[in-house]
Amino acid sequence: MGRESKSPAFERMKKQLVFYLIMGVLCFSIGVWPFPIRVQAEERGDFPPDLTMVPPQRLLELHESTPQQIKRKAIEEALLAGRENSLPVLRQTLITGNETQKLFSLGLLMEMRDRESGGILLHLLTDKSLKVQRRTAYAFGHLKNEEAYNALVNVLRTTQDVGVIKSGLAGLGMLGSKKAVPFLRGWLDHLDASVRVNAAISLAALESEEGLTEVIQASMGEDNQTRREGTFGLGFFQDPRARSRLQKIIDDPETPWKNEAQIALWKIDLSAQSPPDRLPLLQKLLGHPNRAVSKWAIDETAELGTPEAIGALQSMAADPSGSGRHARRKLLALGRLK
Repeated sequence: MGRESKSPAFERMKKQLVFYLIMGVLCFSIGVWPFPIRVQAEERGDFPPDLTMVPPQRLLELHESTPQQIKRKAIEEALLAGRENSLPVLRQTLITGNETQKLFSLGLLMEMRDRESGGILLHLLTDKSLKVQRRTAYAFGHLKNEEAYNALVNVLRTTQDVGVIKSGLAGLGMLGSKKAVPFLRGWLDHLDASVRVNAAISLAALESEEGLTEVIQASMGEDNQTRREGTFGLGFFQDPRARSRLQKIIDDPETPWKNEAQIALWKIDLSAQSPPDRLPLLQKLLGHPNRAVSKWAIDETAELGTPEAIGALQSMAADPSGSGRHARRKLLALGRLK
């Protein structure tokens, strides 16, 4: 028997299938192939291969427009490494930048210990952004800008924002002026427990431990953030009750914030020693497997600032671990990286 011929309907269906197949391939090609091309173009063209050659203003723009965290970190390190050129641009950004830019610049200026920016910071205490006000109040204490004492007191007398209050109290404690003690004492009666804890910690930083009971109570409280602040804050007190409470936190398997408690205990140990004698303990903790502990030890070592302390950080900076990178960044910020 001879082969039967195909019907017209079958031929039409065959042609339609071929058409749809061709169109599907074309759509797939159009929809998929441009994506990797665009990604490759972005990788090739939009991000400079050598950030050290990029002007600080352009680096700030890149940081704001770059979503990848690893690239943002690289930009930050380039700004820190180019300290001499970066400082004027970062200071100017405090005046002309938006909220995000001001916060970022403040953070870098604190890392760089730029005390010359103190005069510029004064106007930021009344910035329209509460986030900027909070960061600025803390920055004054971090930078040890003693001229800011009256400005911080005035802000604390007028603001209603708990975040600004806490930052202002912390700033006064870090300034180190004992004339702040009577003023800080008044905040121990504040309605907010976290404010009371921060006032007590600042008092302890000024060698007045009258707020210890408040901090111990906070370390047992139900509010998570206040409990954390209370636990870490115990490290500012020399009273044996602070050490006893911290040890109970560490020993109790059900109690949170054990890392904070352990760091607080080490902080008490360090405060009992003169600065030159603190380095041996800190060196033991620089490479601690817990990142929070290692970061704290690196920060404290940088605070010492002695040649031996800087040498320890320089040795640590050669380590490719996260702790090594943090040590490297500290040295970059201080202009002490080899």
